[in-house]
Amino acid sequence: MTPRIFTASMASGATLLTTAVDIGEICRIVRLHIPTMTSNTDIYIQGSHDGTTYRRIYAQIWSTSALLHSPLKIASGISQAMVELQGAQGYRYLKIEFSTAITATAPTFRVICADNY
Repeated sequence: MTPRIFTASMASGATLLTTAVDIGEICRIVRLHIPTMTSNTDIYIQGSHDGTTYRRIYAQIWSTSALLHSPLKIASGISQAMVELQGAQGYRYLKIEFSTAITATAPTFRVICADNY
């Protein structure tokens, strides 16, 4: 199936959240296209089932002693990249959250939904 591409933008460069992306249905694979970033900010992904209440998405991480849960975080400094959003499957609505305001240009992100159920 052809991937569907959605745009997540910001109201201004000084905000911490993008607009919501309604992917319309559950996707097996969700990727985030990160454009050229000029601000060093960590990126978190928020999910919602109803489009009203958003919470950070947590991913499972295996350590040597236990299964841990950690926020789905993309480290600052990542630029011009395509990142698979492990744990974002199962959410219809997504937002991109920044750890600090982006004071330079406001980038446009693309959320790519592929291999739909």
